[in-house]
Amino acid sequence: MFKLTSEINVGRYKAIKPISVKISKSIFDFVDKAVFKMPDAAKIMNGTILVNDKTDTALLFKEGDEVSIWLGYNDILQDEFKGFVTKVNHTSPVEIECEGYAYQLRGGSNINKVYINTTLKKVLQEITATTSIKLGEIPDVAIDKLTIHEKSRTEILLLLKNYYKLEFFFNGDELSANLMYLHREADVKYRLGFNVIKADELKLKNGGKDKIVVRFLSDKRNGEKVQGKVGSSQKDAKEELLKIPSVSEKKSLEKIAEKHAYTLSYEGYEGKIECFLVPYCIPGFRASFEDLKHPEKNGNYYVQATEVTYGKEGARRSVTIGAKLSSDVKANK
Repeated sequence: MFKLTSEINVGRYKAIKPISVKISKSIFDFVDKAVFKMPDAAKIMNGTILVNDKTDTALLFKEGDEVSIWLGYNDILQDEFKGFVTKVNHTSPVEIECEGYAYQLRGGSNINKVYINTTLKKVLQEITATTSIKLGEIPDVAIDKLTIHEKSRTEILLLLKNYYKLEFFFNGDELSANLMYLHREADVKYRLGFNVIKADELKLKNGGKDKIVVRFLSDKRNGEKVQGKVGSSQKDAKEELLKIPSVSEKKSLEKIAEKHAYTLSYEGYEGKIECFLVPYCIPGFRASFEDLKHPEKNGNYYVQATEVTYGKEGARRSVTIGAKLSSDVKANK
């Protein structure tokens, strides 16, 4: 028999037992989000919150309090979320809104700087220097010139994401980026009817038949143009122009263009599957999917997003899958 168990720590308060929890993570949004609800009355004993007393629970928490959320079955817990309180809603029950470590990028003065002959990693090291954020896997992207004018650290991350076709993501306090799948070398196995509850939202994306050429164009500091192309060699291929600011290194440009071409033409599924809380899975995992009734769906897929819900009705993990992957796909290579 499986018994739902949890532990939430907020600031100096430990082992909080929630009424409900919702956690959302996605490779398309570097801000992890969590919301949990608690009874609006509680009592405090040795740093632990107990219910059914006259203390206003909402007054115990404030913006900036550190948060960790652990969920699981039979006291076997997984670290589902780390971050900070962003808002306390004085409702009944009390609702606590949280963000992951991207929250730390919101503080501080705006940045005005011109980066010359730098790299993506050096820019990220500078904008995270005053935080407790650690850098994980960062692809080698050489940047000739990057002008930042009155931008917050969050805005800089969005700028880099748009310029260089990156996905930024957090795993707890670790910030990573990827150009090509996978960004975490981890596997999870799903079988319909065994540990998958529903898979009827999956839609085939047969992008493998699309012929795509991406022509890339950038410029050196002296004004000289750097260009090339990646993708299909067939004459009838659809062509797309990708302008990449201030990157003159051909290898970096080709990596960015290859990622963009793959995004446009990948073969796989769009949609999500509904699963139990285990096996553990977060965006960036490689999901091995097996459907005995529809074997054409079988294969390895890139996990794009997850949403965890937890409460008295049970616990579910919704997993959004995307590109179909080969078994030898590596991270940022």
